[in-house]
Amino acid sequence: MMTSKNSYWKNEVFKNITKKIIIRKLIILLITAIIVFIPCYVMYNYIIHMPYSVVGSPNDFIQIQVALNSGISFSMFADSGFAVVFAWQFVFSLMILTVIVFINGNRIYIGGLGLIFFGGLFNTFDRLVDFNLNYLDFRMVKRGMVLDYFKLKSFPAIFNLPDVFIIIGTIVFVLGFIFAYIKRPTRLRVFDWKINASLPINLFIDVTQNKCNLCLFQNDEKFIKYFTSIKTQNNITDIVIERINSMLMTYHMIPADITDLYITTGPGSFTGCRINTLIAKAWATTDNVKVHAIDSLAFQAGNKECLSLIDAKGNKCYYLLNEAKQKKIGIVPLNEIHQLNKHHLPIVIDFKNVDIVNNLRECYKHFKIVDVKKLTPLYIKPAI
Repeated sequence: MMTSKNSYWKNEVFKNITKKIIIRKLIILLITAIIVFIPCYVMYNYIIHMPYSVVGSPNDFIQIQVALNSGISFSMFADSGFAVVFAWQFVFSLMILTVIVFINGNRIYIGGLGLIFFGGLFNTFDRLVDFNLNYLDFRMVKRGMVLDYFKLKSFPAIFNLPDVFIIIGTIVFVLGFIFAYIKRPTRLRVFDWKINASLPINLFIDVTQNKCNLCLFQNDEKFIKYFTSIKTQNNITDIVIERINSMLMTYHMIPADITDLYITTGPGSFTGCRINTLIAKAWATTDNVKVHAIDSLAFQAGNKECLSLIDAKGNKCYYLLNEAKQKKIGIVPLNEIHQLNKHHLPIVIDFKNVDIVNNLRECYKHFKIVDVKKLTPLYIKPAI
């Protein structure tokens, strides 16, 4: 029976997959931290050791003019007091960090947010450091304030290098959002029919090619309950987690409500094949679901007599000769394909014009139950 628990995703189904996302975010954050902190520190050290507090003239496009800012970026909240300003900086930094941790965005999102976060963090550290400024033309005690030093000719506010990184980060984040919207993947959703709780609930997953195909189905007159197909690039992991999550939320289910998993094992994308089998192993181990598998070539062929081909790179392709009398599978150079197809069978290539839902109907009974302990991606190697 299905349950409506809200904490359904707090299990270990995607423990190994999310590890990849965490590592990617940490690498991006490390790079952005280096990009921000090193030049900011070098500039900061240069400013506090200058002989004079002003370099350049007011007619210059950019002038160095040292000033102490008791507010945040561009002197906002300057008259609010140290506690209020520090609280604003802390809350803002915490919000940015929270978004970084939980967002499933691309590298542009994370990079932009990283620049904003570390720019703000540098200013926070600056505010906590107190010392005396002893220029020949300017002396003051720096206590609870941020050191600003850039002055544009036609811009009234004085700002510093961390502020510049905050602005750049904001621009990068907005551009990343616009780019993601323009290049957003095509999505097809079908979830018009209700789940029959008295029947097994089956989930089909295929990310072995350049798409994330998910299909929730049951063996009744409607068959398909939910279907989504999304183009993927380097974000397969993010998309498959997001789509499975969305599907379960749509039907108020938890992973344990899925009784049977149907997966393709490859050949295809190396990462995609690994993700398919990894999800199946983790899900079966955690929630004891049955796992049914079929190779991607057979799924692409369906019930048709045809030559099923999938690109294997390097001027080669994986093939399945799907004839009534024989089925032959392997890898072959592109210039030898015609020798395989002696009976001039229809050729199906890389899932182009393949109806996933229709093929799932055709192949539903051809999937074989597998032992997840022995489940491995299908990497067809050429004969030696």
